Amino acid sequence: MSEQPDERSRSARGMARRQVLGIGGALGLMAATGLSTAAALSRRPSATGAELRSAVPLPPPFQVPLPLPPY
Repeated sequence: MSEQPDERSRSARGMARRQVLGIGGALGLMAATGLSTAAALSRRPSATGAELRSAVPLPPPFQVPLPLPPY
């Protein structure tokens, strides 16, 4: 006759194998869902709109060289 462990001894040992497998399966499913969603979003073309020209004239280009500090 084998004895079944009661709830106190099971909680003292930690999680049961079935709980660990369930948590691992849930984490794996969440990771796969996240990766497939990220892959689907990366294939979409970016929707930034058309390039607009400015009505304001551009400033003059750089006229003074960039000062570099000594090493």
